Amino acid sequence: MITNTGKNIIGKYLLGQAPAFASYIALGCGSKPLLTGNPYGDYSNKTSLDFEMLRVPISSRGFVNEDGVSKLVLTAELPSEERYEISEIGIFSAGSNSAAGAYDSKTVLAFTQTENWQHHTNLATTAIDTITEALDSPNDDNIIATENIVFQTNADNSIFYKTTRAERYERCRFLNNIILINGSDANLTKSVSLTNVSGNGTLITYTTSKDHNLSVGDTVTVTGVNPVNYNISGSVSTVPSPTTFTLLSDQIGSYVSGGSTTVKHFYIENGSNHIHLAGTLLDFDKNSPIDELKLVFSIINKDGTSSASPDNARVLVEFASSDQVDGEYARFEADIVKGTGEGQYDLNNNRYCLVTKQLQELYTSPNFTWNSVSVIKVYASTFVSNTISDDFYIALDAMRLENVATTNPLYGLTGYSVIKNTDSTTIIKSPNTTSFVEFRFSIGVS
Repeated sequence: MITNTGKNIIGKYLLGQAPAFASYIALGCGSKPLLTGNPYGDYSNKTSLDFEMLRVPISSRGFVNEDGVSKLVLTAELPSEERYEISEIGIFSAGSNSAAGAYDSKTVLAFTQTENWQHHTNLATTAIDTITEALDSPNDDNIIATENIVFQTNADNSIFYKTTRAERYERCRFLNNIILINGSDANLTKSVSLTNVSGNGTLITYTTSKDHNLSVGDTVTVTGVNPVNYNISGSVSTVPSPTTFTLLSDQIGSYVSGGSTTVKHFYIENGSNHIHLAGTLLDFDKNSPIDELKLVFSIINKDGTSSASPDNARVLVEFASSDQVDGEYARFEADIVKGTGEGQYDLNNNRYCLVTKQLQELYTSPNFTWNSVSVIKVYASTFVSNTISDDFYIALDAMRLENVATTNPLYGLTGYSVIKNTDSTTIIKSPNTTSFVEFRFSIGVS
């Protein structure tokens, strides 16, 4: 489909005001492939791929007649060394946005061996082991056999091609190396316990055991309080202090015991471990607050024969000034909630997750600046019935910065499509192979 941006650039090209409308083909992995017979979506307003992996120059152009329809064919050669698993494709007028310069879109993290990630526990910081043999070796039973809480492997490990895993899209797509973190390695909670509750007939004041990080207007749910009339949901009315907040209510009574409240940001509970990448330099200070960070990862069953899925999966990427807990930070919080409603993830049918946050949506400490970042930390948790579960892994695939704020009238996504085939599968470009990709525009009159 030609995008609205594409219409403008093609118009300028026809008038001689733009040098090109189709110079590069971009390949991405963020979309779920479509089944033959299912309709394409409306992509007219798209300005970027859901998650772009690479962009290659168009090397040839031509025409074909396909089933009586004339089509413009654009062809490009893919780099031979790497592995890519493709679910979307787009056409760009140029290789990059010249107006953005050094602050253009780019891959931030690829979770490869060359990035030198380490596993940090309360006891030690250690290298992350790499497992190249089949993860269910020697039994070939579709059950991950390693006892490692964190390890590296290849996305094309044979276990990920087992039918049950392939059908729910457990396999990662960006390059070949991935890092798997067991869901019990950290405990990322979104609730805080209460130490006191009081109602005056107009407002209920709740006192929390630690800073709640709530703001006026945030929606909270209070449970477990004795007396039960203080267990309510509502919007925060006032925030008198970092450890108190109020809700509008006519309830009164003496507080007896218990209770907790939901909060909007993750708490890293004691005993949580993480992986980290030290010596990191980031230059996002000059990016717009509306520029986006995108994270792709998979949720993987330890037992691939099981259809079970977590109720929640949480990933926290922390850009920090120090590996100590008291440093400055910006936190990218990915909260995957199982379900089919708005903002939820159908984990029964799709385990490959894409989470997008604007830079201004990251949760930051008061004095954080991007030029202070020296380490990136990643925590992961999976939950079943609000209890930490070790039955699942988070497989980290990649993180990308998408510059959406810098406009250029001669640059943009001119065409876009999601992969569609009879099996609703991705297209795999294997490592160390030569491959070509085509994008076809239909040509007609109206």
